[in-house]
This record gives sequence, C-alpha cells and structure tokens, in this order.
Amino acid sequence: MRHLLIILLAILALACAFPLIGRGEDKHYMIVFASQTELQIPRGSHTFAVFMKVNADEGRGTPKVDFHCISWLPKSLRIEVGSAEEGRNLTLEETIEWARKLNSKVTMWGPLAIKPEFYELALRQENRLKSNKLSYMALYTEGRGQKVSNCIHALADVDTTREPLDTSTLFGVAASEAICEYFEPWLLDSECPKELCEMIKLKTEGVTVMKRNAAKASGNTMK
Repeated sequence: MRHLLIILLAILALACAFPLIGRGEDKHYMIVFASQTELQIPRGSHTFAVFMKVNADEGRGTPKVDFHCISWLPKSLRIEVGSAEEGRNLTLEETIEWARKLNSKVTMWGPLAIKPEFYELALRQENRLKSNKLSYMALYTEGRGQKVSNCIHALADVDTTREPLDTSTLFGVAASEAICEYFEPWLLDSECPKELCEMIKLKTEGVTVMKRNAAKASGNTMK
C-alpha cells in the first residue's frame, strides 16, 4: 500500500509540473534571444531562437521535448562586414558558448506558446540553413534568402507566409524585439510550463527575461 501511495504521488507531481500537456497532445513553444556586447556594435551582436515541441510519450503523460535552434553565423564565428562567406547554423549550446566568450549580455523573450504550423515552418528554415544553399553576409542589398542571409533575416524569414520583415538597420536587442512583434500572429495565449528552460538545459542565470509586448529595450541601429 505504501509503494502504491508513493507511485500515485509521483504521478500527481508530474501532472502538476506539466499541466498543459495532455494525453498525446503536442504543445509548441518559442524563445527568441539577443546577445550583445557592451560596445553595442553589430559585430558583437546576434539574434537567434529556439523552437520546441513538447508531447506526451505514447499517451502515458511522460513529457518529451524536441527543440531546434535558428542561429545563423559565419562558419569562422567572426562577424565581418564585407563579402559573403560560408555560414553555419549553430546549436543552442554552441551559440551560448559563443556569446559567453564575447562576454555578451543575453536577453530572451519567452518561452512563448506558438501554433503548430509555425513550428513546422521553423523546421523548414533550419533544414534550409543546413543545406549549404545560403552564405552568411552581415550587410547586403540583394539576394536575401536566395543567396545570402544574416542572423536577423535567417530568423525573421521563418515566416514565409507574409512579406519579409524589414528590420532596416536594427541589430541586437532591438532587432530581436522587432522579430517578436512580427511573429505575433503565430503566438497563442496559452501558459508555458516553467520547466521548459530546464528541459532544454538552458541556464537563465544572468539572462535578462523580457515580457511579451514589452516596451522597446533598445534603439540600436547599424551605422
């Protein structure tokens, strides 16, 4: 009887920890990030995001998460304003490590609940970035999404259903915030499990967490 009680309590604790995950029901989430050095220059800034799918394993209520990162940087990991070069889509762990080495401040929006269709669009963009069809270029006037892309456009262009987002000369926090606003039609009002960051091994110590629809935190523009 005692063992049965322990099992029941464990099941109850799991259900409370993940109240939004039903039997076999997938939930989708997004976290948008900005990293920026103290100098606040484009070469020390980056925009990236994580897209997550949380489901119940075979309907038994055991949470399971798949996550994918859109983090487009030059393969050399050195951002230079010049000619196009080979790009690379980094993992979340690689991106955080890159930002740490630059002593960058990291800001995040989310986790935010998103529509399933938007998660699928993110997977398509991730596959495209991994296909070696695009080069990395920090600044350009033509070829966006066809030949070249920078980190801002690589993320914004997840949404292929509308006119591309014009971020003008924004970078860093301001660019990432503009992308969050652009993605508003794909967001849901559902609450997000607090354990999501832990599930993808994201440590939020020292990270500035912004609320949805927060006022602009920065007016950074490329010069």
